[in-house]
Amino acid sequence: DVSCMNSNYVSLPKEMRRNISGDRDTFFGACTESWGANNRENVIDQLQAVSGYSCSSTRNNCFRQNFNKAGYFVIPEKGHNFMDVSPTSEFMDPE
Repeated sequence: DVSCMNSNYVSLPKEMRRNISGDRDTFFGACTESWGANNRENVIDQLQAVSGYSCSSTRNNCFRQNFNKAGYFVIPEKGHNFMDVSPTSEFMDPE
């Protein structure tokens, strides 16, 4: 947990934030006791701290179901460099 990244310290209101991380991210969510040693629970703990939202640890999608869909999303089996923004990516809106 990196306290400076806690939701209370982020100036953008939590209702306007979307946080995304891979569940094998070796930077975001890594334990300070063993840098680079991470697991899904650590990533989710950090996402909850940063986003200000909390869902079951078994859920990948913790976006709110309101108009702005703030919250967090966990990309299964992906590390730090997971983002694919090509037109066919699962993260791109097809419309």
